[in-house]
Amino acid sequence: MLDDRIYTINGNEVKLKIEHNSKRSSEFYGWNYVINGRSIIHGDKSILSNWQQIIKDDKYNYERFIGFVFINGDNVSELPLNTSKDGIDVNSNIYKIIQKHMMSAIEKTKEYFKDSEQSIQYKKPISEIQELKAALNKKYNADVGRESFEICLNKARSVK
Repeated sequence: MLDDRIYTINGNEVKLKIEHNSKRSSEFYGWNYVINGRSIIHGDKSILSNWQQIIKDDKYNYERFIGFVFINGDNVSELPLNTSKDGIDVNSNIYKIIQKHMMSAIEKTKEYFKDSEQSIQYKKPISEIQELKAALNKKYNADVGRESFEICLNKARSVK
């Protein structure tokens, strides 16, 4: 568990919990909403939780992100439930405050989701790529890229 915070918003207890590399099932990847002990939404990665805003930075890998929003309150009319009580009312004032806390919690834990890999891309003439494919005995451009990178990296390390 990375983050476990409790807030009181309009008299309601709101607990945010973020996990990293959890052993939970992939159905929980994303945001999960539990209101008064009742699971409302599992693994949300939609506009409801501003997921596109979360994943916009490609330096971080939120593939295994699991966040829980536990909301407890005695006055049901104050809770961010929709009218059928099976979803979130995104226009609820309390939910707008909760979303700000969710974004803050992600910001505070984002280093745990830092991606350890990046890609390198470059363009070269097709004839040169074909020539290198033949020399390295590779079928795909991506394999040529990986192999040529390894050769170059090993050469750079041997110079040190």
